[in-house]
Amino acid sequence: PYALAQLPFQVAICLYVWLRRIPLVAGAHISRPLPQKYGRAVAALLWLVLQPFLRSVRLFFYLNEGARRNLRWLGVPEKKLVRHMYGTWGIDPDEFTPVPDGREPDWGTGPALLYVGRLHAEKGIPDLLEAYSLVREEVPDARLVLIGDGPERPAIERWAEERGWQDAVLLLGPVKNRDLPPCLRAATLLVSPSRTTRKWEEYVGMTNLQAMASGLPVVSTRSGAIPEYVPETAGVLVPERDPRALAAAIVRLLRDPATRKRMGEAGRAHAATHYDARRNVQEAERRLLALLA
Repeated sequence: PYALAQLPFQVAICLYVWLRRIPLVAGAHISRPLPQKYGRAVAALLWLVLQPFLRSVRLFFYLNEGARRNLRWLGVPEKKLVRHMYGTWGIDPDEFTPVPDGREPDWGTGPALLYVGRLHAEKGIPDLLEAYSLVREEVPDARLVLIGDGPERPAIERWAEERGWQDAVLLLGPVKNRDLPPCLRAATLLVSPSRTTRKWEEYVGMTNLQAMASGLPVVSTRSGAIPEYVPETAGVLVPERDPRALAAAIVRLLRDPATRKRMGEAGRAHAATHYDARRNVQEAERRLLALLA
């Protein structure tokens, strides 16, 4: 709800639920502190104009602790707040599974470091490239596979060409969600080095959840809510904007297949228990129906 441009819609929603006498439910995912994201003046204005809408909401689903803190800063009482994967429901554990189905791609010999997401600086692409250079010094046959597109793609292509690594750095472009599970199963590690900016940080880190469900260990950063969703049993989290720490974590796991196996199994169990989209939808339905009782 944190946008002045949405104010007319919020007024309409409030009027509608008041006239129909029905409960209003909303979701919140933005975890950056609102005064930092928008500036103190705009955040104060948001606080003021959102009060009627916030008072009308019977139940707020929030995705992460940062979103909860923002709601509390806006004055929403704790009794209205429920942590739940609402909107971002989770994963299908039957689709994202460690069990091969014959569609796994062959990226050649050597371990495959997989990145999935926007090719953007805030996703840590510069740190990933620098870390990969360091990894190559220790594990020369390691490959870097990037799924996604974005403004950093031309820079990645130049970087790989300058080093003669065109065969080791694979840019696959966007991949449909239904075709992603085999790619995760074909990889050795998922690497997602997101960076926090003034206006953005990871709200969940969905590719980390998909990797965990697929039995793939995760090497990521502590951007936003990532530590809330990736337990230490399922991966390694390093400081943001630290390519050396990122590379060290990657090399350590590449040299330790037993730990990779253990993390993959733990990640799968955690994802199947906590991030099953069907269960999350059913729980949301239960709570919504309870408001009508």
